[in-house]
Amino acid sequence: MIRYKIYQNQQKKGLNAGKWFAR
Repeated sequence: MIRYKIYQNQQKKGLNAGKWFAR
């Protein structure tokens, strides 16, 4: 479960980074 939560957080960070770089 913990690993899954960490994975989700990493995915969210990745999406945010993608939005930042998209600009």
